Amino acid sequence: MTSSYPMYGNPWRLPTLPQGVVLVASIVSAFIYLVAKTLRTRRPKNVSGDPIPDGPMGLPIVGSFPFLTKYPELTLDFWASKFGPLYSMWLGNQLFVVISDPHIVKDLMVTNGAIFSSRKEMFLKSQTIFAGRGITATPYNDRWRKHRRIAAGWLNTRAVDDYTHVLDYEASVLVRELYRYGKAGTIPINPQPHAGRCSLNNMLTIVFGTRTHAIEEPLVSAALKLSREFMNTTGPVSNLTDFVPLLQRIPNYMITRGKKLHSDLVETYGGFLRNIEAKLNRGESVPECLAKTMVLSKEEEELDDIDMAILASAFMIGGVETVS
Repeated sequence: MTSSYPMYGNPWRLPTLPQGVVLVASIVSAFIYLVAKTLRTRRPKNVSGDPIPDGPMGLPIVGSFPFLTKYPELTLDFWASKFGPLYSMWLGNQLFVVISDPHIVKDLMVTNGAIFSSRKEMFLKSQTIFAGRGITATPYNDRWRKHRRIAAGWLNTRAVDDYTHVLDYEASVLVRELYRYGKAGTIPINPQPHAGRCSLNNMLTIVFGTRTHAIEEPLVSAALKLSREFMNTTGPVSNLTDFVPLLQRIPNYMITRGKKLHSDLVETYGGFLRNIEAKLNRGESVPECLAKTMVLSKEEEELDDIDMAILASAFMIGGVETVS
């Protein structure tokens, strides 16, 4: 005889969570919700009470960083279609305003450039790699103005006219090299290292008065590697350390990379500067270049070795990576 009984409790012996775990999970969920809600409402306002343009809410502590680690341009484009050509997002503790309309860019960066032209001093790029000296990474201050004045002498119209023939020559070399290595177009080749060497030679001529003579020279791969490592280390979507202050106080992989890159830049480009200074001290001829200008004026301008090495590095990275 089979009897049936009403089922109470947990007849299938399914695992159950202790009440304490359920309580903690509930508290954590509520906390995350409140933090997320706070992030949504903490966007700054101007004196008239108008808030910064809306954007993705992001996650607690890290903001929108996890959504930008792979193909960030696709995510940024999606947000532009959702929030409009002017929106904001948090990466850690840093608020970014993303502009995807050229007219807005011109209004903010050209018409109102005096207001928006300075920059935040990032922990890795400015403080660690450039040691507070890079003209492309430091806020507007007396040191920045001095370095910019020195650099401007090699970037103004007259200076560019003086080395236009160098740009033409390196472009011609690039075409010949592509033709030669591609065997007149009969085999496929990767043009990137050749284009990288072309821009590298342009910057080597401007900064150090020299150039490489073959793509196989060790300096070509070394310089291109330094420039690429700088971009990979300091890019806002590849570096959370800049935006989470706690990570700046504990050893981590990105800080190690930043310190090594600083040492490599000083060793590589500082070595060029030492060679040029030694030649000048021996009375040897040195072509006109940025390095020569810095060495001859370092006492007057109160430049130390790190100042000169980092200023040269900023030139080399900016000229090589942004072109190649």
